[in-house]
Amino acid sequence: MKLTLAVLLVVWAVCSSMSARADDDGMVYGAGNASCGDWVEARKTGDFFNYTPLVDWTQGFITAASMAGFRLKQADGTAVRSFLDEYCGRNPSEKINDAAYHLTMTLRY
Repeated sequence: MKLTLAVLLVVWAVCSSMSARADDDGMVYGAGNASCGDWVEARKTGDFFNYTPLVDWTQGFITAASMAGFRLKQADGTAVRSFLDEYCGRNPSEKINDAAYHLTMTLRY
């Protein structure tokens, strides 16, 4: 139980320390502001505490798109991680928000 609480506190601290950023499409809050380069580095070093919030944020993004009426194919955590590995590996200067958008467009049917 203490370990679960500690993990939750660390995830909360990481996510809450990320600021909001405005782009052409509106405000991006939280982990969506992290760079794809951050994703690549966290995956390379196996830093679970830094890449897990990015997966969670991305899954929240595609869930919100689905709830907003986009018809999307299913994507589990493994599929999301694979997409982020590929997209961010090719676009390290992009933001996780950009990767999530491209994933959402890929999942549309």
